[in-house]
Amino acid sequence: MKKIFFILVVAFIGFGGYYVYNNLREHSHKLNFHHAVKKGLGFEKWTAFAPKEESFTAAFPKKPEKTVRDLPIPGGEESLPYKEYICDIDGDKRFSVSYTTLPDGWLKYGNSLVLGGALKVVMKELGKVQLVGKESTIFKTFPALDYEHYSKTTETAGTLILVGNILYKVEMTYPLENHNKVQDELANFIENFTPTISTQSESSEADTLQSQQ
Repeated sequence: MKKIFFILVVAFIGFGGYYVYNNLREHSHKLNFHHAVKKGLGFEKWTAFAPKEESFTAAFPKKPEKTVRDLPIPGGEESLPYKEYICDIDGDKRFSVSYTTLPDGWLKYGNSLVLGGALKVVMKELGKVQLVGKESTIFKTFPALDYEHYSKTTETAGTLILVGNILYKVEMTYPLENHNKVQDELANFIENFTPTISTQSESSEADTLQSQQ
């Protein structure tokens, strides 16, 4: 079961459009995705995104496009649902929010394994990938893991967020040379992502607990 979990996490993050990495060089700095964004940068014109069928809200530079896929579970006929919302800007910047729902049984391995293990396995499977850094954090009360990696021409920065049994990936990809220029866009995008827990779900969990007493 543990092996299957790692394989599926690799597939999940791989669906997000990771690049083939080569000709890498050293590049190191402290991650700082969660900082106050300066006013007057035009972020008030971004599109508020709150799809009724989803349990999150976000803000994109423009309305994102939705893709839906199934992640097959190796050795069985079952699969995991995968959704991604993508917004491409100026031909060289991509904003994306994606997620999959993990079986409840996998959560027994702990938040650190689900988040940290996912990132480690992905980097290993991609081969010669330069991981700039990773930082465990709490994102709006939820366990999360910030990360950043780069190739010869592009850089990707984002965070993995575990909300119950839902694993979210919120990230931005941009030209490597624009690292300093896009930090406010990156921070604005990540900080405007908000997981939501429906009242119905909370009531169902409360009913379940009461029935077990």
